[in-house]
Amino acid sequence: MEGAVFYWFLWLWWVYTTFLMRKTAPHRLKLSAGILLVITCGKVYVKTPLFDVPLVGILLVFLITILTYPNHFWRMLRFAASSLILMSAYVSFRLIELYDPVWVLFGRTAMLSASGFLLVQILEHNLKSRIVVLIGGFLSGDILFAFLLSKHAIPYESMSLGFLDLIACASTLTVAWTGFCQMTQAISNSIQQRKRRQAIP
Repeated sequence: MEGAVFYWFLWLWWVYTTFLMRKTAPHRLKLSAGILLVITCGKVYVKTPLFDVPLVGILLVFLITILTYPNHFWRMLRFAASSLILMSAYVSFRLIELYDPVWVLFGRTAMLSASGFLLVQILEHNLKSRIVVLIGGFLSGDILFAFLLSKHAIPYESMSLGFLDLIACASTLTVAWTGFCQMTQAISNSIQQRKRRQAIP
């Protein structure tokens, strides 16, 4: 069922940020409120004269704007370039899936999540930047893909629950990998400190 993965992962994130994250964490309240707001707006649409716009898409654009605006010009330019690469990868995959679906071996969500995860690991170096580029690139890619299909009168719902499943999977994979790297680094540092203590006579 479309949207099930999205709601499961976001509820897990909300439980973590609300009850398990350190209360002294600077962004704990903002993360909890933002995640709850995204969950609430998952199926809400804003009606316009041309088409209906998913409210969650507007929230994601607003979130990306807030996270990128405080950066200096060259940093924002790098965000834009990285997002353009993600957007190109997303649209290319969707077009290949449309014209030759035999290449999609493991399902759209799994393959796009893995591709997006690998690309942001190469393009960015910290968790915040990776999440921003991942969401921005896939979001702009989905909008561009919907625009291309509209030119051929092919119906497509942009930023659907299936797309949100993809965003949730790719983001969770990125967060989990960052956490794993930090854990292994902490273990490595602890082992090295213990060896240094043992080496001291």
